Amino acid sequence: MTVFRKYLRVDFLFAITGLIVLLAGCLFFDSNFDISIHDTTFSTTHAHISILLFTLFLLFALIYSRIIKAQRRLVKGLNVIHYFLTILPCLAFISIRFIEVNLNRYIASEHMSEEMDNMAKLYIVFSMSVLLCLLGQILFIVNIAISLIRKKTR
Repeated sequence: MTVFRKYLRVDFLFAITGLIVLLAGCLFFDSNFDISIHDTTFSTTHAHISILLFTLFLLFALIYSRIIKAQRRLVKGLNVIHYFLTILPCLAFISIRFIEVNLNRYIASEHMSEEMDNMAKLYIVFSMSVLLCLLGQILFIVNIAISLIRKKTR
């Protein structure tokens, strides 16, 4: 039991999740991704988004491992909340892209307007998950500040 608790730390979770996101994005998605903001469209590939998320997760893993190595006490509940609020947009992004790719095969049918309404709802869910992710990053900063104020662990 102690071995499991010792190796299931938040820095390991972020590192493993980063590797999974990198592999999934580079291997399974082979298309472009268009982000429309007002009257501008940004086009990128899934591999670039995966590399960006991999770098972000590795940065979190590095910060958490440095704090643990410095023997600072983190709030474990905030660690877990930060982890799940950070991976939530990744899961939403992957699921939306999977649905969108399958929708393109179904595009010639008579139910197109219903499917587009469903896609609009999925994009709203994705936007809400991104906002929750931003809340998670605020909690990350609060957790870091708390760990710097607390006494060191022995």
